[in-house]
Amino acid sequence: MGKTTLAQMVFNDPRVSGHFDKLMWLFVSDNFDKVEFTKQMLKDICENFSSTGASFNTLQKKLERELASKKILLVLDDVWYVKDDSKKYIYEKSWSEFLAPLKSAKAGSKIVVTTQQNLVACTLGYFGSVKPIPLDGLNDADSWSLFKLNAFDGKSLDNLKELEAIGKEIVEKLKGLALAIKVVGRELRGKPDIEQWKKILNDNSLDNDGIMEILHRSYEHLPEHLQRCFAYCSLFPKGYYLKPDRLVHMWIANGFVHLQKEGDGKSYFDELVVRSFIQVIKQGKKEYYVMHDLMNDLACHVSKGECSLLKNGESMKNLGSIRHLSVTPSGINLIKDISGFHKLRTLIFLSRTWFPENNCIDGVLIKLKRIRVLDIDWLLDSVPNVSGCKHLRYLCFRNNNYKFASNSFSKLHHLAVLYIRKNLFDVEVGDYNHLKLPKSIYRMSSLVFIHISKSFTVDVGQRVKLQSLLREGSVYVRVKNKEALELNLLHEVNNIKGCAEIVGLENVPSKENAIQAQLSSKKYVTELRLRWFNSSSKVKSNKNSAQLDSKEHEVLEALEPNRYTERLKIRGYPGDVIRPSWLESNLLSQIKSVELEECNGLKMLPVLGQLPQLKELRIAHMNTVRRIGNEFYGNGLFPSLKELQIVMMKSLEEWSFPCDTRSFPKLYKLRIFNCPRFIGPEGEGARFPSLRSLTKIHISDCKGIITLEGLNELVTLKILSVRLCPNLLSLPEMELFYSLEKLVIRNCTKLRSLPKKGLPVSLQQFIIMDAHHKLEAQIHKKNGREWDKVAAISGCRCSIYSGSDWHVVQEGHTRGPIYTWHG
Repeated sequence: MGKTTLAQMVFNDPRVSGHFDKLMWLFVSDNFDKVEFTKQMLKDICENFSSTGASFNTLQKKLERELASKKILLVLDDVWYVKDDSKKYIYEKSWSEFLAPLKSAKAGSKIVVTTQQNLVACTLGYFGSVKPIPLDGLNDADSWSLFKLNAFDGKSLDNLKELEAIGKEIVEKLKGLALAIKVVGRELRGKPDIEQWKKILNDNSLDNDGIMEILHRSYEHLPEHLQRCFAYCSLFPKGYYLKPDRLVHMWIANGFVHLQKEGDGKSYFDELVVRSFIQVIKQGKKEYYVMHDLMNDLACHVSKGECSLLKNGESMKNLGSIRHLSVTPSGINLIKDISGFHKLRTLIFLSRTWFPENNCIDGVLIKLKRIRVLDIDWLLDSVPNVSGCKHLRYLCFRNNNYKFASNSFSKLHHLAVLYIRKNLFDVEVGDYNHLKLPKSIYRMSSLVFIHISKSFTVDVGQRVKLQSLLREGSVYVRVKNKEALELNLLHEVNNIKGCAEIVGLENVPSKENAIQAQLSSKKYVTELRLRWFNSSSKVKSNKNSAQLDSKEHEVLEALEPNRYTERLKIRGYPGDVIRPSWLESNLLSQIKSVELEECNGLKMLPVLGQLPQLKELRIAHMNTVRRIGNEFYGNGLFPSLKELQIVMMKSLEEWSFPCDTRSFPKLYKLRIFNCPRFIGPEGEGARFPSLRSLTKIHISDCKGIITLEGLNELVTLKILSVRLCPNLLSLPEMELFYSLEKLVIRNCTKLRSLPKKGLPVSLQQFIIMDAHHKLEAQIHKKNGREWDKVAAISGCRCSIYSGSDWHVVQEGHTRGPIYTWHG
């Protein structure tokens, strides 16, 4: 009862997640696939991970390397035990192989499993001690609180007392079943009619122990359009992450939603979420949409005869009238029989599986004359022949390595939705390796939705209709000469969604030309990148320098983003200051990320402290900025900033902090890299007193740093990493480092000693390499005053690099247990 919800609360709680280096969540259900789950874990912990062509062993080795010496939290949600006795050995062996890389993880790592079966705990017990935690249904008070939250939503109703009395009777019948309480409560929300409430109270389905009757009754009360859309979701297996845009476009292709009313489809999806027919899974910063297992069972029940999910061992009988079909890899051997489903309108091949027999798929497609949706997620060795699918509205080929000519689509006159990968076509490579779409794509008369991988850009000189309905991807514009005609082409393209990148801005002659781009009217652009070239070539002694600065200021002022912009990157700006009014005002209230790079004309940083939602800030390659001062903060205190990177600032020497201790209240990660003149906070005895939310500090390649005493008041710090600081003489005293778990010292050759008062008792991992030889000798030989400071922390794992290899001179605690929640 509420196992997944409880696991989510634990997973997302900063008090828990902050103790781990890596967090992973896998929705398992009864579709255990060790290869896919290994890929999913790697995606969770690796940026830009690609698994194309990788074997299971290769994936496992990579996972083992990524998890080595990392403290991890892994949630395995909704695990089921295999029912077939003949497959139990294979099932248990697969689990053993899948979890093997986790043994390289650091002491204190945890695995949490949610399940409805006690047998699952026995299966996973080989990996460590298992502590089952049974969950019962909600008690009366919690049941009523959950019902009120969903039924009343904090609103005051005239007849509230009468409705409360009826509601409590309804809740009593639901016997603590959280899902049933949410579904029934949401059904009654906004319905103050007492008779309606009594009708549900007297419904016989509430008297049954089975929740399915309750859920089915709620389904019957859905509007017809939502019933149709919900039933269609049965095409996806339990635990499948639903993608709202893709699902809505499938609904559009099948006529459930009008082509020109995409917003209605999104509203339908949101309504199913609100009514708990689809649930939201939050994993850190990410959100996923899945169907509860019971809701998936309900969808399969109500769509019987209309939709089917084809798996191995299932009978093909009575499927001749099926209109919508999805096929899992286990159903490969049944593909040839699909050609007899002449009424089929949807065909989805799920999960990335290698399937070399393209002629088999071709034989199916040539007979499916009514097909409207074709989505292939399998790896094929050549492109299937879709030219005969004349009614096709939605086409998606994902995860394939072949190429085919774009004129293959010439007969698909009704195609409205197309998903494109960078390797789908023989494409033209444009400026700076940007891939250009084939021109024939722009001539497809019915194509209104196009999803493009981020490697693609759209030529704004082509058909405007397509760009006006672009989904995902980026628009790339290069200003090639002083006429700046390319900016004029952007004038009418107002509905582009995603990233807009404009390069060659040094060629824009005046603000009038820049205004032509009308960036402020492009409300669906969430990321804006502005790029000047040859910014370092401007000679400051030139008598035209001031005039050039003035022109650049005006151009930047005219390139005002829309108020919904979330990410901004300015690179190569040649002016001496960045002070456009739109940046210093409250206009960009939604901005979450700012990058400033290679702006070598700047004398000082722009005012950024006032941006209320700014969470990530990266400042890099600013070779003329010597000091970070009050101008950086303006009238703000960076109220939401979480991550700050200061990278390759060759002239930076000092950093002045505001007197107000409320500055940077949420900053948890600070990285200072390759700032050779940087000596630390400005002023003698200066500290970082206001950075009391910091959990991670990485300082690297800063030759000017002699001491780190300015860090000694950071009570929330968990990770301190100092590398390539050859003049560092001392570490900060750490008696206030109550939370420090990991300390890394590398290539600090003048560091002779550890803090006088020793290391914090919270320390779990200490790594040292290339410090002063006397300090290293004591630790390596386990002898002397400095070694005593390490040995005093018995739970700390200490590693030192000596000779040509790493040596563990002190072990830490043992690995933690597996927790299983069932009920």
